Amino acid sequence: MEISLNLNDFFCPNEVCGDHGKKGLGNIVIYHKYGKDQRKLLKCKTCNFRFSERRRTREGTRREGVRS
Repeated sequence: MEISLNLNDFFCPNEVCGDHGKKGLGNIVIYHKYGKDQRKLLKCKTCNFRFSERRRTREGTRREGVRS
């Protein structure tokens, strides 16, 4: 069973990106799926920065120890 992922809830975590911190622009896309749980690797179309769906950019906070 796959849980749907609303990409409009994510923003680019790259601080030098012009769209950093801005949700709902349509610039975040699924780039790749990996692992046994098919985690999603997301990509910002503005700056091409890639990050995991687990990066926690939806709430605006980062989990400790998580790097991209």
